[in-house]
Amino acid sequence: MGRFRALFCCTALALGLSGAASAGVMNPIASDPITIDSGKVAGTQLDSGIRAYLGIPFAAPPVRELRWKAPQPVKPWSGVFNADTKPSHCYIPLRATTLNHYFGERPSSEDCLYVNVWVPPGTKPDAKLPVVIWIHGGGFQEGSINFDIYGGQAMAKKGVIYMGIAYRVGIMGNMAHPELSKESGHNASGNWGLMDQVAGLKWVQRNIAAFGGDPANVTVLGQSAGALAVDALASSPLAKNLFAKIIGLSGSYHGVAAPRIETLKENEANGVRLQTAMKASGIAQMRTIPADQIVNVAAADKIRFSGPTIDGYFLPQTPEQVYADGRQVDVPLLVASVGNDNGSRNAVT
Repeated sequence: MGRFRALFCCTALALGLSGAASAGVMNPIASDPITIDSGKVAGTQLDSGIRAYLGIPFAAPPVRELRWKAPQPVKPWSGVFNADTKPSHCYIPLRATTLNHYFGERPSSEDCLYVNVWVPPGTKPDAKLPVVIWIHGGGFQEGSINFDIYGGQAMAKKGVIYMGIAYRVGIMGNMAHPELSKESGHNASGNWGLMDQVAGLKWVQRNIAAFGGDPANVTVLGQSAGALAVDALASSPLAKNLFAKIIGLSGSYHGVAAPRIETLKENEANGVRLQTAMKASGIAQMRTIPADQIVNVAAADKIRFSGPTIDGYFLPQTPEQVYADGRQVDVPLLVASVGNDNGSRNAVT
């Protein structure tokens, strides 16, 4: 870290997200930083008057010995953190050129647990504005909070504090292994990306009031795999009291077309397969191997970590079973779909 000094209808939400940060010209760093639990943060003011805080860390970088562990607290900083640059995408393999209109030239990295926040013009700390949190899609294998179509200007223009929470994907976000389960303290592993989301939601509860948001009026919005993640959050005992409303667009773990969630035993077996393919002595050695080497070996051996796991900890049962038993997070839920995932980037707002 070197940079120092309500609910809408599904179509409106899907289109509103296309208000990109790049649509406004960034002005110099604001001279009135706010204070959050890890230190002072200064944002930038767009030409629309909206304040953007880009790349604020909500957890320690999950690298080296923190790879495949639950997110850890951020180390507090002195001085002022200049939140003026979007962070790296969470680590993904080299992508097809057809996806570059989404990803652009921004790199991906394991150091990626950051939030982007957009605040309406003139917002005071005591404003208690509604907060909408975006959980991106991408099949739990890719995706990012940094796409221009996910910028928060359109929401901020409506008087809403809008933010995106990054989370680990692919092998880094989903792999389980018997060693990881043993060291976890709760006999479970995998679901690292979902745990990142919970850590981000806890960050919101602790800090959003400093931006003028109301921690009691938080809506979590996800699309595609992001909607599956929202479904998983609502089914997890770890996510209770972290949000007031949820929206899932084009994704659900309920119904005949719902994707299957792997068991911990299945995911751990895949982790052991990967360790064997890597010729690694164990998790300690695997944490020292560059991510691209791990991904390449997994691809060559057709080892895939598809997403969430029924681990008995984050997810005690499938979301469908949790809902059937009435043990889900008891908040209002809007479920809908979008007509054209790709087309939303061309929407006019």
